Amino acid sequence: MMNRENFYGLLESHDWDFIYSEDHDVFICGQESLRYMIRLATKDEALMSLYHEYREYISGDADKPLLKE
Repeated sequence: MMNRENFYGLLESHDWDFIYSEDHDVFICGQESLRYMIRLATKDEALMSLYHEYREYISGDADKPLLKE
């Protein structure tokens, strides 16, 4: 099972702009990465919450979420 710290690392390293890429390989890689994160998040409520908080940050609607100890 994925812990919050590792999942946060996935969120930070993900290419959130993949959807705008003209390179098909970049688009496919970003899409697969996003699907992987969503699959992980659906198995753990804390990860899903972190995913939603990070998406709000990426969209400019919230501050960057911090990992809580």
